[in-house]
Amino acid sequence: MCTWAGYIGEKDACRTLVEMGKKVEGIWSGFYSGIVTLDDKGFHYDKVIGNINCLEEKGIISGFTGNIGLFHSRTNSGGGSEWAQPFVIPEKTLAVVGQGSRGFFSDEPIIESGNRMLDLGRYFTSSAKPCGRYPLLNDGKEAHVTEIITQAIAVEYETCGNHTDAICRILAKLPLESVFIFIFKDDPRSIYLGNINQRIVIGKDASGTYLGTSSLAFPESTNWLTEIPGNTVAKVSMDGIELKTLSWEKKLQPEEQFPYGIEQAFFEYVAENPGCFLAEIVDNALKPLFNGKKLQRRAVAGYQTMERLLKAEKIYLKTLEIPGVNESAPAVRTCFYCQ
Repeated sequence: MCTWAGYIGEKDACRTLVEMGKKVEGIWSGFYSGIVTLDDKGFHYDKVIGNINCLEEKGIISGFTGNIGLFHSRTNSGGGSEWAQPFVIPEKTLAVVGQGSRGFFSDEPIIESGNRMLDLGRYFTSSAKPCGRYPLLNDGKEAHVTEIITQAIAVEYETCGNHTDAICRILAKLPLESVFIFIFKDDPRSIYLGNINQRIVIGKDASGTYLGTSSLAFPESTNWLTEIPGNTVAKVSMDGIELKTLSWEKKLQPEEQFPYGIEQAFFEYVAENPGCFLAEIVDNALKPLFNGKKLQRRAVAGYQTMERLLKAEKIYLKTLEIPGVNESAPAVRTCFYCQ
């Protein structure tokens, strides 16, 4: 899965997001990077194959302005930079980053929605020749799931006129084991979240509000933390957080209780496999502990356990540069070791 970060506040969003991204990009991703910010002129965005250093070296983000924005780092999931995130829809009214996977939900509603968007005259910046990874649409091309969902939300918002209602309606129809993070051009002081069963942590300090998959991305000045539960839509601003239940359907209500023994299983796996990474730990050590009967929160358990063990000084992390998608675009990986 991917990692992401968000910021709203008084500081320069792009510089803040670069600092946040470098702290967490290798924990579960590190192969593609992108940033979007928003100011009164509109969205500024760029994305590349490679880690965040590659994005900086390209030079475009150095001119980004604005006090709100999103960072995204993608796994080695194939494709070119068109499948990196963020996505800014062609109408330039909505930006998004997403994290997660389809899980046990079906592709069919996504494909139907993508074809409906094509029928409405919408198109996708991620549209590319088929490679077997994403929904194949009637135009003979594949489009990224996150962008299909975002276009559907944009169309719904044009109809209903309410940001959170549009997110609720579309994610209830097109659920994935994912979280989506949105910035609407017409609300430049808020970040919107649609979360099925993934990790979202929010922090604050005197200069702004920080969001991400892990609090490790946040500055030391952060003096307040909270998490957003699954099956929730949230509006996050400098003034606070507004929460709304995404759906009352049972299939979208995650299992809230974690199984016994997660911390021990996590630590023992790291001890036996020094240099492992978080996705490996979650798949091999934590997944067997879950019963799989309801929508699970394995990634949430992985991130929370990682942070507890780090705070207790039982493990430490080391981020290494590794070969990326191609020779000119190195990736990074954060490896886990016992103290």
